[in-house]
Amino acid sequence: MSFTFGKIEKRNEMQRVASIVLALVAGAGCTQASHNEFKMLPAQESAAAAFEVGETVVEKHGAPVDILWVIDNSASMLTSQTKLKNGLASFARDYLTKSGTDIQLAVITTDAFVANEAWEKYLNTENPDTKKTPLQVHASKAGGQKQWGPDYAKLSSGALMKTKNGASGLVSNFQSRVLVGTQGIYEEHGLDSVTEFLADNEKGSGLNKLFRKGSQRIIIFLSDEDDQSVGDHVGPEPRKLLYSGSYYTGKDAATAAKILPSQFSINCPGTPNEAKTPITAQTAMTLCVDASSLQPVGEFKSKLDAFFRDLDGSPAANPNYFVTAIVAKDDSTIETLRRNTKEKNSETGLTVITNEKGSRYLDLVGQVANGSFAMDIGADDYSPILKKIGLEIEKRSVVKKTSPQTTFTLERAPDTRERLVVTVETADGRSVELSANQFHVAANKLVITDKNLIAVLQPGDRVRVQYQPSTVLPAAK
Repeated sequence: MSFTFGKIEKRNEMQRVASIVLALVAGAGCTQASHNEFKMLPAQESAAAAFEVGETVVEKHGAPVDILWVIDNSASMLTSQTKLKNGLASFARDYLTKSGTDIQLAVITTDAFVANEAWEKYLNTENPDTKKTPLQVHASKAGGQKQWGPDYAKLSSGALMKTKNGASGLVSNFQSRVLVGTQGIYEEHGLDSVTEFLADNEKGSGLNKLFRKGSQRIIIFLSDEDDQSVGDHVGPEPRKLLYSGSYYTGKDAATAAKILPSQFSINCPGTPNEAKTPITAQTAMTLCVDASSLQPVGEFKSKLDAFFRDLDGSPAANPNYFVTAIVAKDDSTIETLRRNTKEKNSETGLTVITNEKGSRYLDLVGQVANGSFAMDIGADDYSPILKKIGLEIEKRSVVKKTSPQTTFTLERAPDTRERLVVTVETADGRSVELSANQFHVAANKLVITDKNLIAVLQPGDRVRVQYQPSTVLPAAK
């Protein structure tokens, strides 16, 4: 295969050289002198200079960038949200407010899925023990946060942040938005929440849409648990209330069966969580999900692909997005997170184990590809995480156009008794001489003006300049 490629490469180079020759012939016109028509002045010694053709880089901002942040708002997320907030100032300064790129940002939570009408009965069903509905409990415990309901996954005008509106207030608004609280539902349906956001906020003629036709799209997940999205596979069970005050973390099977949805179990794999036993990455979760109940990650990706292709009006095109997952990637992170957990089970007195590897988010990163990547939620400083995201934004939003160098600075201008002989040498060592109407000299500036020649010049070619004594009267016969 390498031999074939080499032949193709050589053929392409020969075609390019031929193009240069044709350009030179076309530009030569009637400027060629007859043999021996002029004689050289011997008084002036010739001198030479050579220049390698470089690149002139023209930068321009390309497609706009739309970023959706999906942040876990369950009870264990305060530390991670705070680290994200603390890292946002430099991120915004370096990649948002100074970039000049048209960027839009929005933040939703991993419980945005409850905006689906299928959950209305659940939210309004009274817990027989507490005599309160999940809506009432949420209103009392998360009074400063957006409340559950049919508009929960929709953006208000202030929730859609835009760099084109200027830097004033953007950073503080952004920092405030990522502190989504810790009173969300204990089920983290990150993928389902994105699906609900697309259905509620991105369809129709709403004024606060995040994703735009032809944009570069980024979806960022921040969670210390794995995704538990069920898609259309399992519906909500209003008789089993998952909200604070009724969420079961004990070990009584009968009570668990009464409270927990069918896809949850208290019989989780791993080392039992017992008194005086060190908490490790292998300690069993307090609750675990039956994997057969979950929406396949590939199914979610297919729906996401279809949405973006439909948005762009290109059914077969690249859906043009990538995913970042800030999750627990390895055992050391999981162990650290679990050891920092302070919540105790009121029934057993044991630590409530909720942190786990973000396997489904990592799977999504792998399936989406296109530059997708995962970062460690356990990092002490989120600035490097945000910098990596910022570099991706920069790479995708700035289009660099290059053109061959056409202006060269000579050490001195030619005097009246000299003329310049200008030769282009291609990268493979071939050379062709330019005619006088293919370049222009002003003082010590040499400018190649022939458009056909410029079109085939490439970085790495060389322009050689010879100061040659000028011809004068016709030679005597």
